[in-house]
Amino acid sequence: MVWNAIAVTTLFAAAGLLNVTHVWVESPLTPVFPGSERPGGRGEQEIRLYMARGERASFQIAVRSTRQTVEDIEVKAEPLAEGIGAPDVYRVGYVEMPNASPRRPGAWEGETLWPDPLLPYEPFDAPPQETQALWVTYHVGGDAAPGVYRGEVELIPAQGRKHTIDVTIEVFAFDLPEVAALETLFRLDRRALADAYGWNDNQLDTWKPVYDALAPYRLSYTLWDTDLVALQSEGSPDSSVLREHLAYVAEDANMRTLDLGHSLTGIGLFPPPGDSPRADPIRPYFRELGDWLSEEGLLVQALVQPMPAAARQYWNAALRANFRVDVADSRIRRLWHGPFHPFMERHTDIWAVPLRQYDRAAHQRLRQGVSLALPPAHAAHNVEASSSGGQDLIGYETTPGDGYDGSLHTYWIPDPQHAAREGAMFEIHFEDPVRTEAFRVDWLPEHEGTGIEVRTSFDSRTFNRAAVEWEHHPALTPFDESWSEGRFDMEKTFVAIRFTFPRAASAVGIAGVTFGEQGNAGEQDAIGRKEVWLAHDPGRFPDFQPDAAYEARLFPWVCWGHNASGLLGSSLTSWPRAWAAEVEEPPMEWSAPAQPGRFLFYPGPDGLMPSIRAELLRDGIADYAYLAALHELVDGEIAESGAEDALRRRLYRADMAPGNAREWALEIPRRKVELGRAITRLARGEEE
Repeated sequence: MVWNAIAVTTLFAAAGLLNVTHVWVESPLTPVFPGSERPGGRGEQEIRLYMARGERASFQIAVRSTRQTVEDIEVKAEPLAEGIGAPDVYRVGYVEMPNASPRRPGAWEGETLWPDPLLPYEPFDAPPQETQALWVTYHVGGDAAPGVYRGEVELIPAQGRKHTIDVTIEVFAFDLPEVAALETLFRLDRRALADAYGWNDNQLDTWKPVYDALAPYRLSYTLWDTDLVALQSEGSPDSSVLREHLAYVAEDANMRTLDLGHSLTGIGLFPPPGDSPRADPIRPYFRELGDWLSEEGLLVQALVQPMPAAARQYWNAALRANFRVDVADSRIRRLWHGPFHPFMERHTDIWAVPLRQYDRAAHQRLRQGVSLALPPAHAAHNVEASSSGGQDLIGYETTPGDGYDGSLHTYWIPDPQHAAREGAMFEIHFEDPVRTEAFRVDWLPEHEGTGIEVRTSFDSRTFNRAAVEWEHHPALTPFDESWSEGRFDMEKTFVAIRFTFPRAASAVGIAGVTFGEQGNAGEQDAIGRKEVWLAHDPGRFPDFQPDAAYEARLFPWVCWGHNASGLLGSSLTSWPRAWAAEVEEPPMEWSAPAQPGRFLFYPGPDGLMPSIRAELLRDGIADYAYLAALHELVDGEIAESGAEDALRRRLYRADMAPGNAREWALEIPRRKVELGRAITRLARGEEE
C-alpha cells in the first residue's frame, strides 16, 4: 500500500549505534543509486517546497547504514494543515540499463541499475553499505490558504533512535488548473495492460482505475487501440463505448486532448470509400462523435491523427487520410507528425515536429496561416542531382526539387555515402533564360557547401565553368539558415546551372537558390492558422530515458521556448510482455527493457505504478502552467513580470550535450520559484 505523510522529517538510528545511519534529502532531479553516499559529509536534512494550490511536488529521502542492517523502518507523518494532507511515499526501485542511452551524462557511465519505478511503500530494511531511497510526494489542495507551512516526516526503525529532517512548504496564492495548459498526446497501450491484469473487456468500470491513476499527471493519451469502436458487418461504426470512455476522461481524469482515432493506424481500420466519398464509413463515425462532443462542450479538445508518421513514399496516402477526415467533419482537428513541408500544409491543423526538424521561420508562417510554399521567380522545368538522402538529418528522403521549390523550409541533401565517395552535383534547368550577375544559395543549418564549382549552360547540354566570388553569411541562431551570395565576374545569361561539391565526409543541404528577387506571399498563400507541437524523438534531446530522467521535466520547457502548444509523446505503458508476471510482487530490480523510453508507468499489484520520469514530466507540465499563467497576467510584456529570465522563450538544440541538459534541469526549481512569486504578487495586486 502507499503511505501518506507531509512534512519532511527523517528520524532514524542504527540499532543504538551512534552515527552508523546516514539520512539525507535529495532533489527529484538527482538519481540515487545503491552505491550513492551522503554528499558533503553530512548532507541536507531539510527541504523547502514551493507549490500552487492543486499542485503536487516530490523529493527523495536517502537512507544508508554504514555498519549493520537496520530493520523494519517505518515512515510516519501527519497532515500539514487543512488542504495539505499527508504525502504519498514510495520505494524507489531500479530498472536494468546495461547499455547507456545517447542521453546519459558521462558522469554516470558504468551504472547499470537506474532508479525509476516507484513501488508501493512498506516497512523496509537498510543493509550496510547500500543506499535505499524513498520518493515523497505532497499535494496541496484547492482549499489551502497561501502561506508557509512546516512539518515533519519520521523514519522509525524497529530498534534505534530517530533522525529528523524538516520540511517547509510555501503555498502560492493561485490555483494550478486541473487540466493542463500544455496539450499532450501519448499512446496508452491497452494490450499491455490487458496482458498484465487479465482483462478481456473494454467496459468503463474495468478501465477507470487506469484513468484515475493517470489523472494527477495531467496527461492526455489515445484511448482506442483495441475494440472500443465496433465496426458492424455493413461497415457502419458503433462508437457508444468510446463515447463513455471519452466522457469519463474529460470529466474525471483531467484529459485535455481527446483523440478520436485508432492509436496504431489512425483511420486505417475504416475501409476506403470507393468511388463515392459519401459512402466513406468514417463520415457517420466523425459526424456522430462531432455532434456529441459539440453538445458536451468538448469539441475544441478533439483531434485525430489520420495516419501515423510515415516515410515520404506514403505521404500521398497520409494526404488522402487527412482529406477523408476533413470531408467527414471539418470540425475535428487533424494532427500531422512530420517535417515542415508544403505538401501537407493545406490538409492538417496541428503540425508535430521533432526538435531536430524545427524551423523557426516555418513555425511562424504556419501559426500565422501563411503557406510555406513560395514559387521561385525563375521557374524550372527540371531539377536534377547526383544522389539524394536526408533521412537521418531531417526525417525524410529528399528530392532534387526540394532544393528549388521556393520554400526555405525544404531541402535537397545528397546521399552522404555517395557524397563522401564521389562528391555531389545539383543542377537546375529553367523554362526561360536567366540573366543575372549574382545569386543566393540558402543552406540547411550546419550543412553549408564549400569548395563549390559552378557551371552554366546556354543550351542545357554543354556546361562551361563560371568564375564565382563567394560571400558567406552565417546563421544568426542554430535554427536559421545560413546563406551564401555568389557573384559572377560579369553578368551571365543561361538556361541551366550546375553546382558541383567536392568529396566530403558530411552532406551539404540546399534549402533554396534565388536568382534576383524572390516573390512575396499573397492572399492566395493563406492556408489557415496552424498549431505547432513538438514530438518526442527517441535518442535525441529531450528524451524519456531512465538514465536521463531529468529531461522529462525539461520537455515542457522546450515546448514553451519554441512556442509549441503541445507535446506528442510515444507510449505510456508499452513495457515488456515478461513484466506481466511481476504484477503481484513487483521486484526492486526490473529486467532490462528493449526500449526503456517507451513507457512511463509500470504494472503494479494495485494498478499502474509511476516512474520517476512520469513524476518529473508532471512537474514540467506544472511549470508550463506557471509560464502560461504569468504570460497571460502580464499580457506578454515579460519586462514587467518580475521573472523575466524564466519567462523568456529560448530555442534549444536537439544535439544539446547531456551535461548541459543536466545543468539546465538543475536551474528549473529556482526559475519556478521566480514564476510562482511573480504570479502571486500580480494576482494579489489584481485582487486589491
